[in-house]
Amino acid sequence: MKKALLFAGSLGLVFTLVGIASAASFGRDLTIGSQGTDVTDLQNFLTQQGVYTGPVTGYFGPLTQEGVKKFQEAHQITPVAGYFGPLTRSAANGLLGVSQAASVVSAAPAASAASSQLDTVAALLKQLQALKDELAGLTAAAPAPAATTTPAVPAVTPATTTPVTAVATATPAVTASSLPNPFTSPMTIVSDYPSRTLSSYTSAILNEYVLSGAPEKVAITKLRVTNVGTFSDIYINELALSNSLTGQVLATTGAPVDGVAEFVMTPDASKPDKGVMVSGGIYTITGALRTPNIGGTKPYLELDVASSTDVTAVDYATLSRTADLGGSNAFPIIGPRISAF
Repeated sequence: MKKALLFAGSLGLVFTLVGIASAASFGRDLTIGSQGTDVTDLQNFLTQQGVYTGPVTGYFGPLTQEGVKKFQEAHQITPVAGYFGPLTRSAANGLLGVSQAASVVSAAPAASAASSQLDTVAALLKQLQALKDELAGLTAAAPAPAATTTPAVPAVTPATTTPVTAVATATPAVTASSLPNPFTSPMTIVSDYPSRTLSSYTSAILNEYVLSGAPEKVAITKLRVTNVGTFSDIYINELALSNSLTGQVLATTGAPVDGVAEFVMTPDASKPDKGVMVSGGIYTITGALRTPNIGGTKPYLELDVASSTDVTAVDYATLSRTADLGGSNAFPIIGPRISAF
C-alpha cells in the first residue's frame, strides 16, 4: 500500500511539473491584430517584465507592440520592431524556463514532506486492519440471538380521502420594463493608442478604444470627442469611427465644430453588432488631416472624451434601458497626442 501511495504521489508530481512546463511557453509568432490566450499570456509576461502597463485584453494592439519593443531593447534583440517573432519568443521562453526550474526546485521539499505523510498514513492503515481482524473474531465467538415472535397486527381499513386538485401558479415573466432603468454597468472605455508623430495625413489613426468588463452586453449609440490640441478645426476632415477588427465603418462626420466631433450610430438589426459599438469590441477613430506651413512649431491633436454625458450607452438586447458608465470610468478619458510632421 505504501509503495502504491508513493508511486501515485510521485506520478502526480511529475504530471504537475509537466503541466507547468507546457502552459508557460509561446509557440507562435504574434504581431499587430493577433488575438487569443497566447496574446493574454504575452501581455501578462510583459507586465511581469515591467515593460507593459496597458490592459490585458487578449488583443495585440499598439500598446502591446510598444511593450515588445521595450523587451527587445532590454535584451538587445534586433531589429527593435515590436514583432514577437522567433528571436523574441526564444528569449521569452528562456526566461520562462528559468522560472519553471525554480518551481521544480521549490517542489522538492514538498515531495519530501508528502513522503513523510504517506509513511504515517501507511502505519494508520495497518493499525486499522488489525482492529478489523480483532472485531471479526469477536463477532464469530458471540452466541446466536434467541428467535423472537412477531405479534400479529390487526388489519386496519384505510380511511377514504378526498383528492385535492392542484392549482398551478404562473410565474410572472421578466420583461425589459421590470428591469432597472437606468442600470449601472461596470463596462470600461480605455484609450489604447500611443502618442506619436504622423508620417501621413491620409486615413491617420487618431485614437483607439477598448470596451471591456461588462457581464451584461452594452451598446454605445453616441460618442462625442473634444480636440484639446492645437490643430484647427479647418485642418481636420473625414473623421470616421470603425470596428478595428472587421473594418466596418459605424459613423462618419466632417470637421469638428469648436473642437467637438460627434459620432451618432443608428441601431440596425441587419448589420453586424446592430451597427453600434459593443462591449468586448475595439474601435478606431481615423481622419484626413491638413497642416499649414507654420515654421518650427507643429500643431498636435488630442481627442478626449470629456465627461460621461459624451457617451450614450444602452443594454444591447433591447436598446431601451440606459446604462450608467460614470462609476466604472474616470473622465475625462484622455486620448493620445498626435503631432504633425
